[in-house]
Amino acid sequence: MNNNMSEELYDISGIIAVLNTAFSEDGKTVMYDELEKHVEYALYSGVKGFLVPALAAEVYTLSKEERIQMVKTVLKTVNGRAKVIGCATAKTQEERLEAFSSLIELGCDVINVALEYDNDEQYRKNLREIASLNPKTLMVQDWSNGYGVPDNLIVELFNEIKAFKYYKIETVPANIKYSRIISLTNGKLAVGGGWAVSQMYNALERGVHMMMPTGMYEVYVKIYDLYKEGKFQESKQLFNDLLPVLAFSNQNLEISILYFKMMMKKQGIYTSDFYRTKTLAIDDAMINEIENLIEYTNELIKRARQI
Repeated sequence: MNNNMSEELYDISGIIAVLNTAFSEDGKTVMYDELEKHVEYALYSGVKGFLVPALAAEVYTLSKEERIQMVKTVLKTVNGRAKVIGCATAKTQEERLEAFSSLIELGCDVINVALEYDNDEQYRKNLREIASLNPKTLMVQDWSNGYGVPDNLIVELFNEIKAFKYYKIETVPANIKYSRIISLTNGKLAVGGGWAVSQMYNALERGVHMMMPTGMYEVYVKIYDLYKEGKFQESKQLFNDLLPVLAFSNQNLEISILYFKMMMKKQGIYTSDFYRTKTLAIDDAMINEIENLIEYTNELIKRARQI
């Protein structure tokens, strides 16, 4: 178990909700009132912050106006009760800089940015350019099907850029990188995980400071809290009970979006499970499997509330 991470060093710890976008039945309109309901539900469940608009929000399908209005809606609804992490995810550096500037102006507590890694020089240049906009607090997202950004470059930039306080690791494998970065920065760089939530318990053992999942917030919060209370067996059992859902929902991002939108519709948070990112052939058998898993998930949520 890694105990290098000191919770007093950071403003954010625990479970951060990654919000799906609520769309109308035809997908043409963002339903901001339903997004408000989602935020209130997540707050009631015990989350410590929100990441918006991330890949799970289908960010590449959103207009600039929709992105800005989503962040405004979350900031207004949260009203200081949790941290809001604005996401400057974009396909080009020019678009990232524009989104980053907007998020600073809107007043997000932290701003998240994901940069493609081609080589050290390119990555260093782009992150320095982002940092030159003078964000209060910066979260760097390392999203990769491989090992991602080299450790030594991350440590170099962490030591150089004062605002760089959070690092969201979504690489393959993620857990090994959690430990290496925590060790190399002496626990001073707060490390979080997202897509690798299926290894959440091991991540907690390695000293990861926060996890950023979509949906099922009560279960994640309870797993995290039980672990921090030293109730390791109870925490691990609840996590193990969650694994069938994660095995299905984390097959790929589109399936994850569909699963959690269907779940939120079933829970009465969203009125539609429409999603704009449609590339997979979804058949009746898969929909039936999702519906069965949602029933299982809702029972798991009830149990987590009673622990």
